[in-house]
Amino acid sequence: MHALRETSGTIFLRSPTPDGKQGLAWKTKVGTVGLDAVKKNYLIVGKNEKGLCDNLFFHEGCAECAKQVPTRADKAFDVPAVCPYLLTACATTEEARKTLGETSLVGDFVKEIGSVAPVHMIILSHAPAA
Repeated sequence: MHALRETSGTIFLRSPTPDGKQGLAWKTKVGTVGLDAVKKNYLIVGKNEKGLCDNLFFHEGCAECAKQVPTRADKAFDVPAVCPYLLTACATTEEARKTLGETSLVGDFVKEIGSVAPVHMIILSHAPAA
C-alpha cells in the first residue's frame, strides 16, 4: 500500500491491484493503530479512535476473493488493504458495511506469505448497535 502525505499533513492511502493498476485511493479520516504483519502498512488487526475494530483471520483453503480487477480499478483494493482502509475511513460498523458494498475486494499475491491472503474478517465496535 502506498501512503502519500500532503504538506497540510493529510494522509492519502492507495491500494495496489493485481494487474498493476492504481487501485482505490482514500483520505484518512480517523486515527488508527494496529499490528502490521508484513511491514507494508497492511494491518491485520487494529482499532481506530472512534472504537471501530477490525481483525483479519488467516484461513488457508477456506477463503477466496476475486482475482480480476473490476472495470473500475479506482474502486478496487487488495485483501491486505481492507483493515487499514476500513479503520482509517470509517467510524462505525454501519459505515464499514456500506463502504464494503461500494468497493471491490480483489486478491493480490503477497510475497511475504506466499499466496493471496486467505482471510476472514470481523468488524466490531464498542457502540451498542454493533
